[in-house]
Amino acid sequence: DPAWAQIDAVKNGRLRAMPSDFHSWDQPGASWILGLQWLALTWHEERFPNVDMREELVNFYQDFFFQDRSFVEENVLSRLNGLD
Repeated sequence: DPAWAQIDAVKNGRLRAMPSDFHSWDQPGASWILGLQWLALTWHEERFPNVDMREELVNFYQDFFFQDRSFVEENVLSRLNGLD
């Protein structure tokens, strides 16, 4: 699309879609917290050198949904889209 081609993020290969697991992280609900973390890391990676979003995802599911690490690794990380 010629209109999109003029956007700096498109020109520089920096256009990103919001990640999702079972739901997009930009939808209303608990997962929007992950979306905010991802945005902060994406826009200001230098300020968060030790943040691992996969580890944050595991912690999130443990804290909010009381799921253990093995559940998250087997059932959530496998559904993860758009993080890389």
